[in-house]
Amino acid sequence: MFFLQLYCVLTGKMKYIAYTKEKIRKSGGRITKTKLSVINILASLEKPMNAYRIAEAIKESGGKIDVVTVYRILESFEQLGLVHKSEKGFVPCSNLDCSNKEHCHHQFFCDKCERAFEVHISDNEFI
Repeated sequence: MFFLQLYCVLTGKMKYIAYTKEKIRKSGGRITKTKLSVINILASLEKPMNAYRIAEAIKESGGKIDVVTVYRILESFEQLGLVHKSEKGFVPCSNLDCSNKEHCHHQFFCDKCERAFEVHISDNEFI
């Protein structure tokens, strides 16, 4: 069971990283070392993080980045639909193939574990 869970986590992380790189390239952007650092942190997130915490995590892993750069990268990722901004921080979009802009991305936050759960439904379906 542990290996199955590990496989699912790693597969999801790899899909997010590959999808994010592809979407940045298709939009005319470049994959820089700093963007890659932010992508790797986002891919491994279990709960929302703000730009300060993401910068801190990158520095803890040996990278160099300032908060302003992280925030600019996150803003560009938000415009590309790669992350969602909430009151609790940024979370990677869990529905990578979401091209339907007609529906909303509702987020639910667990007070106990602090994780974010994303639900893709239209406002009409939202209860």
